[in-house]
Amino acid sequence: MRQVLFYIPLPFGDYKMPIFGFGIMMIIAFMVSAWVAGRRAKREGYLSSIPWDVSLYIFIAGVCGARLLSMFVDQKPPANFAQGFFQFFKIWEGGLVLYGAIPGGLLGYWLAYRAVAKPNKVRTLQIADWLAPSFALGIAFGRIGCFLNGCCYGDVADPALVPSAMTVQFPANSNPYQEVVWLRGWQTTYGMQLGSTMIDDCKVKAVDAGSSAEKAGLQKDDVIQSVDGVATLTRDALIKALVAVKPYQELTMTVKHNGEGEVKSLTFVPPPSLPLLPTQLYMALDGAILCLLLWTYYPLRRREGAVIALLMMTYAINRYLIEMLRLDNPEYVGGFTISQAISLALFSAGLVMMILVQWKGRPVNAGQAAAVPSVGTAH
Repeated sequence: MRQVLFYIPLPFGDYKMPIFGFGIMMIIAFMVSAWVAGRRAKREGYLSSIPWDVSLYIFIAGVCGARLLSMFVDQKPPANFAQGFFQFFKIWEGGLVLYGAIPGGLLGYWLAYRAVAKPNKVRTLQIADWLAPSFALGIAFGRIGCFLNGCCYGDVADPALVPSAMTVQFPANSNPYQEVVWLRGWQTTYGMQLGSTMIDDCKVKAVDAGSSAEKAGLQKDDVIQSVDGVATLTRDALIKALVAVKPYQELTMTVKHNGEGEVKSLTFVPPPSLPLLPTQLYMALDGAILCLLLWTYYPLRRREGAVIALLMMTYAINRYLIEMLRLDNPEYVGGFTISQAISLALFSAGLVMMILVQWKGRPVNAGQAAAVPSVGTAH
């Protein structure tokens, strides 16, 4: 996990602009995917700019749709319009639900069809087949961005079934860490267990053997008085101070043994999360494999629309299965996650589309090598 790849110093003040790994991967996904689709269009006698222009419409509208679905499914819905407006742009807080990109992308394509496809006399299914391998490739890069961001994480790995080399641990106070510590209670807080009642207040009930907290000198019955200079006189203040610690950041505590001994200052890096399944990387590999499959199938297709239909079916199957390994998506509909329910609908739509395409679709050799249209600009 590396949410911020680097910082760019600005010419005014001491502020440095963060460059987020997720955003960089999204840009790479768009650029590479549009380039691949452009090459395909050019081979068939069309301007390579057409897929670029169409992709830009779909990309912007798709990101907006994915962001909106995330705000209402993965996060607490905004209380009012102003809060929602500012929350919309905070993608780095974890961020996008891929299936939300479908309605957004369809809206984007409708605009692109009127502005780009129709003037250039390019058919919808023809463009869809050009873009299908690119969509899969974009998923691959996008999921690497999810890994860097620390979202879309998998379930806790069973050490008896999964080797440690095939798991990943995220830093303290990352999204996965907060899930297993604060929401699930499967892991102690920073290698220590706090008292379970208000009477215990800020007393340490137990310390994990071998943890960084124990190595720093934290002991059972120590009373935490401050965290990073913030006084923790109450339990609520202590929890608030612990949650405020940023990933990879050292924290400094002042403690008293039994609340009566000498004040000690302890500094340590909080331990990472439990080993989790790297489902982000599974999905990235899935996207790369689907891209190769679709690229290989493209010259073998007999009807326009067959490639995008194959993508709809294969991605739906893979996404449904990977959802079974994820921890961050709760079950909503009849024991299914939102993404699993959409996967079932997507597979059904892809199957129906494939049948219709093979039955009544336009043959690929019908005007395939059309003359290069004069509308548009080359990239």
